[in-house]
Amino acid sequence: MNTMPGHLARSDYLVVRDLWKRYGDFAALKNINLEIGEGEFVCFLGPSGCGKTTLLRAIAGLDPQSTGTISQAGRDISHLPASRRDYGIVFQSYALFPNLTITKNVAFGLEATKQPRDAISRRVSELLKLVSLSDHAQKYPAQLSGGQQQRVALARAMATSPGLLLLDEPLSALDAKVRVHLRHEIKELQRKLRVTTIMVTHDQEEALAMSNRIVVMNHGVIEQVGTPQEIYCEPRTLFVASFIGEANQYPASTRDSRSIAIGDLVLQCRPHELGAGVRATVVIRPDDVVIHDASENKAESAGNNVLEAQIESMEFLGSFWRIRMRCKQLRNWLLVVDCPIEAQRRWNLVEGGQIAVTFPRDRLLVFKQEDE
Repeated sequence: MNTMPGHLARSDYLVVRDLWKRYGDFAALKNINLEIGEGEFVCFLGPSGCGKTTLLRAIAGLDPQSTGTISQAGRDISHLPASRRDYGIVFQSYALFPNLTITKNVAFGLEATKQPRDAISRRVSELLKLVSLSDHAQKYPAQLSGGQQQRVALARAMATSPGLLLLDEPLSALDAKVRVHLRHEIKELQRKLRVTTIMVTHDQEEALAMSNRIVVMNHGVIEQVGTPQEIYCEPRTLFVASFIGEANQYPASTRDSRSIAIGDLVLQCRPHELGAGVRATVVIRPDDVVIHDASENKAESAGNNVLEAQIESMEFLGSFWRIRMRCKQLRNWLLVVDCPIEAQRRWNLVEGGQIAVTFPRDRLLVFKQEDE
């Protein structure tokens, strides 16, 4: 038994154990162990070539694993052909039949089950209503927008009421505005149907916005599994800290379990277990840096992670300013800070201006340098 966000108990619905996938001497997946709860929405996230699609295809039986086991709802499906596994799948390319109407596309899988015609008709109508495409039932795929075609593909995947929904980068072919709208629709549909869902994506924002949990992968291994908040705020490896969101990184050495040194600058940090005198990389996210007036609290600055900086450039990004600055104490390395609009107005921040910044010690992350 595991726990979902909000401390709701969940039972494991899909269990992957000791899974490897080899192509000759190359291991695309290495000792994958993963449990996914019933009704969860899980994203496989990582850079190109990390193994996320390979893992999805192994679960689907489209490219079976070399070794290891997969069970679904207590049933061992490790060696079952794809046709005997209980899932629906949506591909990036939609894979709709261009010569069939939307109704016929959605009904395709149902017709193979030899259900009565009126039952199929009711189910198709129900699904088209669910994805807001009832008015387009007799159109052909080419007559629909990309977002509408993707909703048809979703309806078709859900037609047989599968226990598992697999989404292979379903939104990557759409433009940004449609993608944001459709990801909300997919999440709402998943909540209504309560279907266990796995989505492959390389889009961090997509994964953070849609999933209950994220599986971060790199070079065929799982780096971390956690809620979006855990992945962003509590990264366990330097790769996760670097890959998810923006991050300032500086070479450092540890002083003790609660402090690090960047050259002559000593900073207090969250507790770590690296020991003293270890080469490390210290990480702080741009939105965790606190800005305040350079003239304030100079006497209290020592030991409180307060640095003086000069603003080099400013970039307006709508809801915040991304400010690039240099700190002499940081050897003039670049520091990127995301600043709320209100704070920019309050301090009248301008390029070339002086400002003070604080690194909150609980947001200063320390990783062994060899992990990079």
